[in-house]
Amino acid sequence: MTVNPMDVANFYIDLFRQSEDPMNMTRLQRFVYFAQAESLARLDSMLFDDDFEAWDHGPVIPGICTRFQNSKTIEPIRKPIGEYDVHVFTAEQLELLTDVAEFCGRYSTAELTRHTNVPGGPWDSVHSCDGKPMKISKSSIKSFHKAQNPIPRYFRDAIGRLDTEGRIENGRLILSEDWE
Repeated sequence: MTVNPMDVANFYIDLFRQSEDPMNMTRLQRFVYFAQAESLARLDSMLFDDDFEAWDHGPVIPGICTRFQNSKTIEPIRKPIGEYDVHVFTAEQLELLTDVAEFCGRYSTAELTRHTNVPGGPWDSVHSCDGKPMKISKSSIKSFHKAQNPIPRYFRDAIGRLDTEGRIENGRLILSEDWE
């Protein structure tokens, strides 16, 4: 089941709205890109139908830019746009989105852009300097990211470690002191 890319964007806006590093337009596009790439590589399915275009500074979903047309690329975006309900995602999609958030949240926007704009990658393969945005095929995103190290499954790994490294006491999760 595919979702709307705005649902993915709103998920990340909502998740990071109170953080010290909230979403801005560029950062948001990178998170959405990695969510689609990881879905294609991990699940062998699209998260959403829309295509990315190779704009000058990286891969972009034009519809997301249109919805946030009043936002500058560096201004924080702290509120979801339009109707947003986290229940549109399956449990598998939520796990993936959370893993992407954990992974991408460790990097600056500039570092994420270096990862999306890597030489020989999907964006680089179609980007042209004449300013004409070109579509980035889902098949190129999938094949490139399948060949890379996958984004770790933080949530699943943490749950798997609970049996050996934690316990439930009075309805609360108690972790050992050395648990990371």
